[in-house]
Amino acid sequence: MNSLMRTFPVWSLVILCTGGSWGLSGPKEVRGHPGGSLSLQCQYKERYKTSKKYWCKRETWSSCEILIQTKSNSIMTKDRLSIRDNSTALTFTVTMESLTKADSGTYWCGIDKYFSDIGYPVIVTVLTGSISQVRLLGGSHSCNGTVEVYYNNTWGTICDHEWDIHDAAVVCRQVGCGPAIEATVEASNGADSGPVWLDNCFCRGLEADLSLCGSHILLQNHRCNSIGRAGVRCSSSGFSGVRLVDGDGSCAGRVEVKYINTWGTICDYKWDLADATVVCRELGCGSAVNASHGTYFQPGSGPVWLKAVYCRGNETRFSQCGSVMAERYPCDHRWEAGVICLGQERVWTSVVFRFMSYTLAFASIFMGFFLYSYLKDNKKQDTHPSAL
Repeated sequence: MNSLMRTFPVWSLVILCTGGSWGLSGPKEVRGHPGGSLSLQCQYKERYKTSKKYWCKRETWSSCEILIQTKSNSIMTKDRLSIRDNSTALTFTVTMESLTKADSGTYWCGIDKYFSDIGYPVIVTVLTGSISQVRLLGGSHSCNGTVEVYYNNTWGTICDHEWDIHDAAVVCRQVGCGPAIEATVEASNGADSGPVWLDNCFCRGLEADLSLCGSHILLQNHRCNSIGRAGVRCSSSGFSGVRLVDGDGSCAGRVEVKYINTWGTICDYKWDLADATVVCRELGCGSAVNASHGTYFQPGSGPVWLKAVYCRGNETRFSQCGSVMAERYPCDHRWEAGVICLGQERVWTSVVFRFMSYTLAFASIFMGFFLYSYLKDNKKQDTHPSAL
């Protein structure tokens, strides 16, 4: 990827090498897995609110190469990196996607300050090992309980820091249960509960499994400074069908899913074209051209089953996407997801094409008959005695 080399006057290097003590801080180390992602936040003082922030890589701060930098509060993306400044919270967030072993190294959170940029070092480690399995223990049924992951040939738990419904959506899908209902905090059994493998999971809900989420693996002491452990409560069954209703044909309309033999709608929270694409694919309606929100189509009247759906866009069936039940996150019929598929346009295109084809064919026959009659009449006039 393209980068910029930072250079400083020699006299300023003493100031620059003391990153973190001049109003900038962040995590000392973050870890991820090959193919996964990781996110981190760096905090800064009020006086740097309007300064540019950046993410750079190099063992030494004085020769750090800038990989990406902010522009106001907008999210900026470049290759596999993104950065966003939140001047209200006085933090900026860096995300690294599709990690490879080569991404390991020393990085710096940096702030552009005239003659004296400040930086905070962050060690990024991409682990060669991976989380191969996930299970739920201690719940009332197989789809709820404490989350355990299998790493280094040993089962261990996950610290509850930053554990949320997005993480739960990934786990519920991975263990073969229905949509996530709740991200829970379970009590720890102390040392008897085994090692703590993960902390600060950062799932977006889109990931196929937990190993692809950004997270910090606790390999040093396997301990968590919290008595809570990550847990989930999933629906014991998924939805069994999807359809589009109240649109022009079967390839456009409000999205409904069938759950426990009852059709219901989906809240439009974070509903996007990737979600719509999977719906269109499953229904055999071609590509998605619109992911509608609100009352674009007529509001539904049954239950609102899902609060959120997280599709990557490459799933073959809608039930393969991560999802969250609306049980604890109410949503009404004013905010419902809808879809318009390209197949719908193709239906009308086919109808119009056939109509035009038939019309042209009829017109051709009519014109041919008219021309024949015209020529025949002219021939009769030429041979008539009065024409002599």
